[in-house]
Amino acid sequence: MSDAEQHVWEDDDGNLVVLLDLKAGPREYVVDDVSAGTGRWVHRLTDKATEAKRRLDAGEDAEDIDADLHLSDEAEEDLYETLLGATYDAMEADKVPHRKAMLVGQIAYAWVLSGVSGARRVWESGGTPKANRAERRAKKAAPKKRASGSPSSASGASASTTKRRASTKSTKTPRRPSATS
Repeated sequence: MSDAEQHVWEDDDGNLVVLLDLKAGPREYVVDDVSAGTGRWVHRLTDKATEAKRRLDAGEDAEDIDADLHLSDEAEEDLYETLLGATYDAMEADKVPHRKAMLVGQIAYAWVLSGVSGARRVWESGGTPKANRAERRAKKAAPKKRASGSPSSASGASASTTKRRASTKSTKTPRRPSATS
């Protein structure tokens, strides 16, 4: 029996069971099967992500794709809360570390999409890598470089055309509240 089979399986009712090794000892968490609406929502999100990858591979701007996909960190946590239901509350009460709770959310997501075999693959990988999101954010924050040979100057070096910012100081004396008000 593989490590994944020992930690991720379906019970007799068709619910997902994930065994976590916690400081207090191993604990089983049972994730109830999701509703038809939640399952459909998960599949739509996956279709959007697949389309986003296709667009990225075709050379579209990652920033535009990220804006269209629009799954922020908060939305991702909401997704896991929705998928896990009462199990999320149980993990919170047990003070399960955030990373382990997110791993269970990723396992549940894979379970909805690909069944127990998909859930086990996520267990084996230790979760879905977040490198792409981190790379996109780092790229977004990095200053944009001007290509050499830029049309702004014949030599390729960009000339500084930055205008001074206008002062934000008020030219009027601020009105002070009166002692009687």
